Amino acid sequence: MIQRFEVEHTPNEEYLAELRGSHVLLMRKGPVEGGKIEELLVADIHRDNLRHLVEWIEADKVYVGLAGPLAEQVRAMSKELAMTPQNFVLTAVQSFVQAGG
Repeated sequence: MIQRFEVEHTPNEEYLAELRGSHVLLMRKGPVEGGKIEELLVADIHRDNLRHLVEWIEADKVYVGLAGPLAEQVRAMSKELAMTPQNFVLTAVQSFVQAGG
């Protein structure tokens, strides 16, 4: 199954991100010469490089990714509390910081 994410949509064209293995493909879908609608590959970026790009763009922020058993636990526990995984982690970190201060 191919996963797609609509990045931007205008009346004349749309930009889509497509996940293929460890790569994110940025595609432009829109009219080309003759009015035909085509998808054109704009960029092929390895997911690690995409993460580094976002960290570079927003250097004043901290991004953390969780994987494996810890990520599974966060998903399960956040679901039990009706929270998004992101809010669950944020709440846990805030509690830890406040307890230490």
